[in-house]
Amino acid sequence: MNNVLIIYDNLDFDNEFVRDRLEDLTNFYYNRPDWRLITTRNLDGMLQKVANTNAAEYVIVNALGHYFRHGDHNEMVKLAQSTNSPLVGHLLARHDYYSIDPQYFCINMAAYREAGMPSLDQINQPETFTSIAVERSAENFHDDYTPHWIRPGSGNAEYNVKFREFGSVLVQKFLEAGYTLQNIPQDMRNRKHYLYPNTYTREIELFFRDYTYQTDTVPLKGYFDAIRRYFEDERRSIYILSTEPVPTKTARPNIDNSDFQSVEIGRIDTYVGVCGALKTIPILFKNGFDANTRVNLIDISQAALGYQQYLRENWDGDLDNYEEVFNKFRNQWPLDYIYCWKSWNTWNDEMSHFIIGSQMTRSEFKTAWDTYLKCDVKFHEVNLLDADALTKFIGEVGYQGTSYTWVSNAYNMEHTTAALGSEYMSSQYLHLLRLLKAQPGRVFIEQNNLVELLAGPRQG
Repeated sequence: MNNVLIIYDNLDFDNEFVRDRLEDLTNFYYNRPDWRLITTRNLDGMLQKVANTNAAEYVIVNALGHYFRHGDHNEMVKLAQSTNSPLVGHLLARHDYYSIDPQYFCINMAAYREAGMPSLDQINQPETFTSIAVERSAENFHDDYTPHWIRPGSGNAEYNVKFREFGSVLVQKFLEAGYTLQNIPQDMRNRKHYLYPNTYTREIELFFRDYTYQTDTVPLKGYFDAIRRYFEDERRSIYILSTEPVPTKTARPNIDNSDFQSVEIGRIDTYVGVCGALKTIPILFKNGFDANTRVNLIDISQAALGYQQYLRENWDGDLDNYEEVFNKFRNQWPLDYIYCWKSWNTWNDEMSHFIIGSQMTRSEFKTAWDTYLKCDVKFHEVNLLDADALTKFIGEVGYQGTSYTWVSNAYNMEHTTAALGSEYMSSQYLHLLRLLKAQPGRVFIEQNNLVELLAGPRQG
């Protein structure tokens, strides 16, 4: 049984530009195969439908404009399971009772059914009701209305409210059933953002139209600053270790929807690829290359190009001493470079992941590196989103024979999606495809770990 992620469209404005960009970012962050994604404006109806059809054990509701940037929705499910809490979300203790913020929460659907599947909508009228007394943690995450947890107390209490906030009735039903409810822990809060688009529509639009826009508005500042830093940092970033694996299947799905068959690439004559750590070598090794293969390394970062040149001039391809060579480079060039790898893991773990993903042994890598050193390798500073510069570069490469172009995730990145939008990014990628399809020979492209044959016969 798959878990369900409901994207809750609770936007109350008509600004289609902002809406589209919020949806672009939702698709960027949450396009995952292990969660069934559903978008709705009728949250009650969708939750009841999922519950009545037993479609999921857990549902996570994510409002448009909320992004769990560095995390996994399964963290919410595990927290719910480990604490036996049928509801994990932003608990609020205000307006004389308890509720949840609609931005992000997790519901156990069996408990939701048992609670009678009450509406989560805000009730905008006064109400007096008697229910279980509530205990809450003494600590708050911020202010005085964000308890770490709430649970049933002793006896009943009478509550007089001017209105029932979002989720208030569901919270009441769960408390009356004897459950302790959990707030979202600080560690997860630190890794996510909610832009409160209904409140800050105008500022969000200003940022989406010009990512250099700055604000001191607390819910927006952290996200805006993070996106802007990506643009500031991309020209001084160097990828050191990459666990992006070599694709195991090559296909030509653009013929028709049913034609997704494996295609043998064969020896590469012309290679063009970004400076993504060491992945160029496994790509060349897997498909075949020799000293006559023409290699073109491209990147928007001069620092990354310089690092690749340094490796060719100062390294023998022995993965056992790669860290030592990297440290020599870092000490030799004490500039404000940003070194990109999963440094929260150990170097040995990341190296092991690289070797597994590359489908090579250490010995095979060194042999391939020796061959790579014999190749004619050129280095090009190229912005793949600059259509004119890209046209000029592709025309100068001199594609011939079997060619392989690797662009990694250059057309599907967080900061460019936020600042430029998915439609623009797609148009730039299609521009590249049109350029490549006009090249002679068999033309392959790899993007986001998927390889396609763009032009030429299936067999070499």
